[in-house]
Amino acid sequence: AEKSMRTQTARESSREIKEMAKKISGDVGRLEDRQNKDARETRQQLLDLTKNLSQEISNKHSEISKSLKLAVKELNNDKVARSTLSEILLEVALRTSDEMAKKINFEAGDVKND
Repeated sequence: AEKSMRTQTARESSREIKEMAKKISGDVGRLEDRQNKDARETRQQLLDLTKNLSQEISNKHSEISKSLKLAVKELNNDKVARSTLSEILLEVALRTSDEMAKKINFEAGDVKND
C-alpha cells in the first residue's frame, strides 16, 4: 500500500510538472511572439522617422539652396562692376586734380624737370 501510495504521488507530481512545463512553454511562446511583434513595430517606427527626417533635411537643403542662389543673384545685380568703379574713380580723380590746379593757379607747364 505504501509503495502504491508513493507511486501515485510520483505520478501526480510528474503530471503536475508536465502541466507546469507545458504552461511555461506556452507563456514563453507568447512572450517571444509579443517581443517579435514589438521589435517589428519599433523597426517600422524607426524607418518611418528616418524617412521623415531625410525628407525634411532634403526640403531644408532645397530651400536654403534656393535662398542662397537668390541672394547671390541679388548681390551680383546690385554690385558695381570693377571696371565701372575704376572709371568713376578715375574721373573723380581727374576732375579733382583739375579743380585743385585751377584754385592754386597751377599749370602743367609750371613743373620743372630738374
